[in-house]
Amino acid sequence: MNRPSRMYARIPALLEQGTTTTVNSIGRTRATGGGESDGSTMKNTITYAIGDVHGCFDKLMALLAHCDAHSGSRKPRFVFLGDYVDRGPDSKRVVEFLMRGQSNFPERFICLKGNHEELLVSAARLNALREERDVWIRNGGDRTLSSYQIDEPQSLPPDTTNWLGSLPTTFSDTQRLFVHAGIMPGVSIELQEEDDLLWIREPFLSSQAVTGFWSFTVTPPRKP
Repeated sequence: MNRPSRMYARIPALLEQGTTTTVNSIGRTRATGGGESDGSTMKNTITYAIGDVHGCFDKLMALLAHCDAHSGSRKPRFVFLGDYVDRGPDSKRVVEFLMRGQSNFPERFICLKGNHEELLVSAARLNALREERDVWIRNGGDRTLSSYQIDEPQSLPPDTTNWLGSLPTTFSDTQRLFVHAGIMPGVSIELQEEDDLLWIREPFLSSQAVTGFWSFTVTPPRKP
């Protein structure tokens, strides 16, 4: 029988309670979106970068449990790289879980914006163009609407769209830069365009000037 995951067992229960009283037991490192962490506080911390959840709540819970088991005596920190919604069945549960996690454990839950968050927020605007709605729906937005049991993106909870729209696009821990898609080679971090941070593939993927690890969601070809 597998041992219960400390982080997996503890955090969901605390998030359901809406409490922040035990944040100190998980540790305090200054780690806010787009900022830098104090390196002296991170010696016993291991960081897990998690990309493209896409509404797969159960798989996210299982992944957090595996990360917690792997972390051992170190304190796990999770940097979520965006794309929390669309395609999968449980976008609502994923978003609500991450909202509570970031609120209660801001040092351990770093949530960045992905291109699917951008698509959703654009479609949910009261004056959104029909084209913006259609583009989002074609990219899996219909599954998000189903998870919220609504028919139109304008009916999404305002706190949800406000949170998704306010997410930062970068996070740095002084050693690495975390973004959703990539960066434009040859351009300083301060001058990067948000559109590139959320959408770029080339020339980022083929650049020899950028080192690191990255991946993209595998999507099936569209039917003609």
